Amino acid sequence: MDEHASCRHLSTSAALNRSFRPALATLTNREREVLMELIACVGNREIAKALGITERTVKSHLTRILAKLGLQARAEATVV
Repeated sequence: MDEHASCRHLSTSAALNRSFRPALATLTNREREVLMELIACVGNREIAKALGITERTVKSHLTRILAKLGLQARAEATVV
């Protein structure tokens, strides 16, 4: 299974994971937008381009997203 297929599988299989709902409510609109791109297996550069922000800003959003969701790694966020 290639990396993107694996990512799609993880995000689809975890879409019903309700344990993250309270934490998801703490995300800003922009953080939600970044998270949705991340779940779609889009890279930082592509996320930045799609949202009209810098790659550094994407990384900052990802850091806050991981902290708010209590996650350690970017890959974990794809199963939210």
